Amino acid sequence: MSPERKVRQGLGESVKGAKECDIEMSDILEKGSDDVHFARTEPNYIDTLNYARILFDLREYKKCMYFSKPYASAKYQSALFIHYYSMFLLAMAQNEEQSYSNYGLITLIL
Repeated sequence: MSPERKVRQGLGESVKGAKECDIEMSDILEKGSDDVHFARTEPNYIDTLNYARILFDLREYKKCMYFSKPYASAKYQSALFIHYYSMFLLAMAQNEEQSYSNYGLITLIL
């Protein structure tokens, strides 16, 4: 077999393999698996989630809760986690702040 024929045969097999992969992918898309959900997310969701993550990293928990709230559902697990975890951290920070202010009042009374 000549080298050219081997190359053509190899290209033909790779195209055939690509077509088989395409068929398998379409079967997966029709089944509605969880992996497909992440491939077909809304562009606005991804932008909003990234913005909420940036706010979370900056410890802007109120803003993070506000922007992640529209997507805080079982469909969007990441937004759900960020929303409720920032709510928890905000409550902890407010509780800590309140306890420090109460401690200051106690020391003034004594």
